[in-house]
Amino acid sequence: MPILLEIIATSADDCTVIERHGGERIELCTALALGGLTPSAGLVAAARAATALPIMMMLRPREGGFCYT
Repeated sequence: MPILLEIIATSADDCTVIERHGGERIELCTALALGGLTPSAGLVAAARAATALPIMMMLRPREGGFCYT
């Protein structure tokens, strides 16, 4: 399996920069100071409009652990 250069983005502008500088996949999230949270629908739409790269999204609705019941 080939290794991909995946870079975290927190804005549509980040996505543009990542694509321009050779990134191969984007992980989109917000609130990195909290460990990363799920991006808003608006941010996802803006990121998709800003780049043709594949975008993965963090699904984490709140800070704290990563286990939910």
